[in-house]
Amino acid sequence: MPLSPISRRQALSTLLIGGATGALATRLLGADKPSSTAKSSLRRVLFWGGQGGLHRPKEQFERSLPIFAAAGYAVDYAGEDDNRQINDETLANYDAILVYNQSHSPKISSNQVDSLYRFAEAGKGIVFCHMSIVAGSDSDLFYRLIGGVFLDHGNGEFVPVGSPNSTTLPNGTEARENIRLDFMDTSHQALKGVESFSAWDETFTLKSDPGVTVLQHRPIMDNPASNWTWVREQGTGRIYYCAYGHDQNTWGHTAYQKQLTVALDWVTKQI
Repeated sequence: MPLSPISRRQALSTLLIGGATGALATRLLGADKPSSTAKSSLRRVLFWGGQGGLHRPKEQFERSLPIFAAAGYAVDYAGEDDNRQINDETLANYDAILVYNQSHSPKISSNQVDSLYRFAEAGKGIVFCHMSIVAGSDSDLFYRLIGGVFLDHGNGEFVPVGSPNSTTLPNGTEARENIRLDFMDTSHQALKGVESFSAWDETFTLKSDPGVTVLQHRPIMDNPASNWTWVREQGTGRIYYCAYGHDQNTWGHTAYQKQLTVALDWVTKQI
């Protein structure tokens, strides 16, 4: 059975504010059977969060729900209490998974890694966000699936592609190093219409596998481990990883919301 969405009252108020379709609102309110139109037009996504912590996955889910709905996605939330329900039977109800788990959440078990692998092999899509790259119980299969490993991180203010390397502070005597992406492959369908943006976030140092397709890259001096967003295929399924997403500074940005919806479009083969 599909996992229960967020509370019906929260779902309804969020969807009404976001202007979501009546079909989706009806589904979240617990109608026995959605209409055949709703079944065919909405793609089902599982937002897999974890413990609250600094990342507050449920808040990011609720913030993004109307954006996803407007893009044609019916999204359910799985939190820490739902973790044991993530298995082949549950995943069979979805077209894609958005994983926003984190290091101090219950780790993704080896059995769940196997389920994710089979999910992708069968032609489904997975979008991994931010700290989900460390959520795989140190499983080699998980890191092969996601396409890379986490090495280290700091934090700072990102600026758009093409911005100067530093910004003079208001007193005119100090310069702050700008954190910026120096490459965005906007010709790739998985970044179609996506723009770079300014937001405070964590600065990950990552090592991606040679076989991934890099969509975004940030300079870290001469360190080659600086790929930021990449995609790969697993069987007939599609995998998308993006390092953005520490908190509401990024999740609340329309450009990041656009990036996530385009990522879902790509992994569900809508583009």
